[in-house]
Amino acid sequence: MDQPRLTTIAADDPVVLATAQMEAGTTIVLRPSNAKWLLMLAASVVFTAIGAAMIREGQGAGWFVAGFFGLCALAAVIVLLPGSSYLKIRRDGFVFGTMFRRHHLPWTAVGPFGISQVGMQPMVVFDILDPARLPRAARLNMGVAGANAGLPDTYGMKAGELAAILNAARDRALERAHQAG
Repeated sequence: MDQPRLTTIAADDPVVLATAQMEAGTTIVLRPSNAKWLLMLAASVVFTAIGAAMIREGQGAGWFVAGFFGLCALAAVIVLLPGSSYLKIRRDGFVFGTMFRRHHLPWTAVGPFGISQVGMQPMVVFDILDPARLPRAARLNMGVAGANAGLPDTYGMKAGELAAILNAARDRALERAHQAG
């Protein structure tokens, strides 16, 4: 099996450079694409209905189809709820929320951001440097994506653009910390 490739992104875009100059108290909030999640919801509802039709016809596999896509539909509804999913880029670190669970990581606790192809989707990945903050699935993540952590969404952006913004904010924060200390 091929090893995952991790690509590091350079921060040379004007938007990225502006983000890197964040003033104290500034927070950038990114939200998942509603269009993407509405499409996911619609497709899941259709496949759930197909599973229900299979059950009515006596096909046992219909339970799996209806159950799986019913859960996918539920997940899509939760992601679409206000405040459920977001990425906040702050001067001191970043916070991402997924299905109302919040995760905060200071810039000093993470390595550079990169992109890894996971299935058909490019994903923003990074390594958490602090062993106390590692996710339970860190070892699995390493094998699948080439890094021990990743963001659950690209928040309506291309993965490379998001990684560049995060790298610029991280680099600026580490530079401030180095100058202060």
